[in-house]
Amino acid sequence: MFDYKYNKEIPSEIRHIIEALEKLDGIKTEEMWRYDRYIDYEYRDELPKHFSGKDLIDNAIKNEILSPVEKGQYIMKSPYNGVINVIPSRGKGVCCEMLLVFIGDKDNFEKRIFQALEHTGIICRNITKYVIFYAFKWETIIWEKHYNSFVELVDKDRLRCVVKKMFRESPIRLI
Repeated sequence: MFDYKYNKEIPSEIRHIIEALEKLDGIKTEEMWRYDRYIDYEYRDELPKHFSGKDLIDNAIKNEILSPVEKGQYIMKSPYNGVINVIPSRGKGVCCEMLLVFIGDKDNFEKRIFQALEHTGIICRNITKYVIFYAFKWETIIWEKHYNSFVELVDKDRLRCVVKKMFRESPIRLI
């Protein structure tokens, strides 16, 4: 469970999302454990070892962490029960204050960064205030290349913060 004493910079407005992502961490850890345990068995190929952002969203829906509402919108289940935008998206929906970006290890990291920038800076300008990256991989060089674009959005008061939540790690406030 997330230790709030460890990182007080995580805004209270998004802690419920972090808690839900930690639940997803546990589910994915169990799946990976089953994969490793059955590595010698015939049906090993049926169990996923690598995930895309879409796979992670589908898993969150299956385990009742997320529930689709409209194109591009989901309800983040308890304790929050609020509507959020998600990338990768099933389409364009109504803009929300929260954006959750899923980055699987099969995804193009830079594409997900661009999608988040487009969402916060153009599509949902002045509406989306929080960006949370839930990532199985993180490419620091690419992030640093686009970091200033996110800083500019914060400086213009279009965005309040950006948080990175790596799989099985504590969240870190990036901006």
